[in-house]
Amino acid sequence: KNHINLLRAFSKIEKNNIKDLHLVFTGIKKNFYHNIFSETKSLNLTSKVVFLGKAEDEYMRDIYKNHLLQSLFHH
Repeated sequence: KNHINLLRAFSKIEKNNIKDLHLVFTGIKKNFYHNIFSETKSLNLTSKVVFLGKAEDEYMRDIYKNHLLQSLFHH
């Protein structure tokens, strides 16, 4: 997945001052998590990006339903 470019695109969208807009990542925090989190900080998006960690399948429907942008970290 291309999380870094997703963050950069989200940063451009977020500059339009859209209230209550958040980017949500789910999945196990491994692989490139450190790079993704560092990029989140460098783009000043820490208050707009949510790292939920692993979400059970039974909750994914609600996550998709209630969040605009979603990306999955692979296990």
